[in-house]
This record gives sequence, structure tokens and C-alpha cells, in this order.
Amino acid sequence: MAERPRALLVTPLVPARGGNGLAMRAGVLLEGLARRFDVDLLVVPVVDGPPGDDLVAAHADSVATLEPEAGADPRSAIAELLATAAGRERAALSPRPALSAGLTSAVAREVARRAEGAALVWVLRLYLAPVLDALLDARVRPPLALDLDDLDAPLARALGDEEEAAAFDRLAAHYRPRVDLVTVAAPEDARDGAVCVPNAVRPPSGGVKPARGGAAPPADVAAEPPAAAPPIDVDLLFVGNLAYRPNLDAARWLCGEIAPRLPDARIALVGSRPPAEIRALAAARVLVAGDVEDPGEWYRRAALAVAPLRTGAGTRIKVLEALAHRRAVVATSAGARGLAELPGVVVADDPDAFAAACARLLDDPLERERLAREGEEAVLAGHTAAAVAGRVDELARNMLTA
Repeated sequence: MAERPRALLVTPLVPARGGNGLAMRAGVLLEGLARRFDVDLLVVPVVDGPPGDDLVAAHADSVATLEPEAGADPRSAIAELLATAAGRERAALSPRPALSAGLTSAVAREVARRAEGAALVWVLRLYLAPVLDALLDARVRPPLALDLDDLDAPLARALGDEEEAAAFDRLAAHYRPRVDLVTVAAPEDARDGAVCVPNAVRPPSGGVKPARGGAAPPADVAAEPPAAAPPIDVDLLFVGNLAYRPNLDAARWLCGEIAPRLPDARIALVGSRPPAEIRALAAARVLVAGDVEDPGEWYRRAALAVAPLRTGAGTRIKVLEALAHRRAVVATSAGARGLAELPGVVVADDPDAFAAACARLLDDPLERERLAREGEEAVLAGHTAAAVAGRVDELARNMLTA
């Protein structure tokens, strides 16, 4: 049997089957590359994420962690850059995004060392692009792929951080033309040579059941229910990393603007690391549950999923996840970005329209179930981890033969 080629996958957190959107995307990249390659996984932990699961053991031939250089001396780093023409170009990228701060030349050289003999190197997220510096300077190098996932600069601008947005713009302008493949999650972002690799979910293993009918009357419930399962049926379910600024804003908007327009609706906010201001939203009709290991039971007990984001980039895995659990979704344009054409997604942006869409579907279980069923079928047809891993495999094959 012919020896399989080797690929190096560099990610900012441990890939996983679920629990975190970025970890799930990293997991699909790993699964796709493993179809053709023996994959060396290198984690450069610049963001927090779940601890991982059996996905890595199933698909990675080796796993290593390369810590960024915290507190590196910026003066010595600049001096090293100014010693070469390529380095002088990179010096103009300063200041870099905060998540790139510890990615020194030494880190890039270590990545190049680990890439020796690799047929392909794939890096996840623009802020990790500086780990490619030594490979880009090499006389001979393997093909390089950079998965942007989301576009960071527009999101930073929407959040009011112009300095960080400008830093991401500089990084994109420098690295995008220098790699062999750029991939993104949203079809709207597939321009300037970028290719869309959509986000994906893994269908629930326990199956799904039709959403229950009708809005429940209000009741006093515990603000901190057990994480394993909701104590009651809920009407509106919002799932996400509750420490992520766009999700935090969405939760506040949902509870402050939408909930008063739906006085009988029960709402659940479910996700990791809810900060104090999210926990403070808990009330008689609002449950807050943090660090839920499996959201499946929450979907089974919910009538409708919502994605009320007012800022965001890429596509929302929470929308795909809800549809995979056969739950229709009411979302804003930002929440439905890249997915608005999927059946099962109803888009509404102002509070009155959003609340009205929720009320209509809560009062019409037959229509809600029709949308949910059609949405589930669409996700199973094109947004499963298996389908998107096949797309990654196809792109990797094309890079080897280009």
C-alpha cells in the first residue's frame, strides 16, 4: 500500500465535534484532511475553547501544542524583522491584531520545522497567518491554505474597534495574496479568489422530535437550572458562547426588546461562560444555563430557536444546529448571514417584526413544524460535517495536483 502524504493543520484551539463553533470548524477541517493525509495537528492556543473530544484521536496522527511567546520583547522582534526585505514588509503590519501578538519569528520557524516533509499546510484563522512567515520565506515550500472562517475586520468595526479592524486589514492584505488557497465560511465572503467552505454540524445521534405546540403560560422558574436538562419546556431558545460580544449583545436585545413584546413566552439562554451581565438577565420567564455539555435536550424541549444577533461575520453554526435538531429559526439579518436562503429560517430585524415572527410561529405549530422539517432536510443535504469534510478533501486534492 502506498504511503499516505502528510499534512500539517494549525489551529487556534483543539478541534471538537461540538461545544464551540470555531472548534467545530477546526474539527471538520481535520476530518476532511484525514481522508487523504496523515494529519499532524498543531494547536497554537490563542483563544479559549473546549478541551476536545474523541474527534482528534480518531483523525489526527499526532497532536502537539505550540505556545505563543507571551511578553515577547517588541524591540528585539522589530530588529529581527528589519534585517531582511521580507521582514521589513512584515514590520509594516505593526501593530498586529491582539491575537497575533505572541506569534514571533521563533514561533514561525518552529512551524516551518514541523512542516518539513508535509505535502500541505492548512492554517485556521487570519490571526494565525504569521505562523507561516518562515515557510513563505523558504525557497521550496508546500502548498499553503488559510481558512479565514469569518472576516475579522468588518466585525471589529461593527464592535467599534477601528484600530483592531485596521490591523486585520493589514494582515489580510499581506497574507491573502501569498498563500495558495483562501477559504471562508459565508458565500458572501467568497470574493477576491476566496473559496467557500461552509460551516457544518453533526446531526443529533438520538434523533429529533417535533416541536411542542403553543406558547406556555408564564411561570416562576429557577434562574440557574441543572445544566443536563431544562426543567421546563421553553418557547424561545438562544444557544451560543455567551461571553462572545455579539452573542452577549444579542441576549440583552432579546431580553430587553423582544421579551416584553411576547409577555407569555419562556426564554432560555444556553451557552458557555455566561458573564455576570448575562446571569443578571435571569428572571421569571428567562432561564440562563451555562456550560451545557449537550444542547440536544434543550432543543428537544424548545418550540423555536432564535438568533437575534445585531453584529457578526461568517455564518452562525447555531442556526445550522437548530435546523439539524428540526427547530425553525427566527433570526436577524446578521444572525442569518450566509444562511438566509435556507428553508426554516425567518428573518426579521426590528423588535416588532422579530417578536411578530416568533408569535406567529408559536401560535401555528403546523407551520412551525413544516419550516423545521424543510430546514432539517436542507442541512442534511449540504451542511453536515461529512459533506463539508468532502469539500475540504476536494480542495486539498486540487492543491496537490495544481
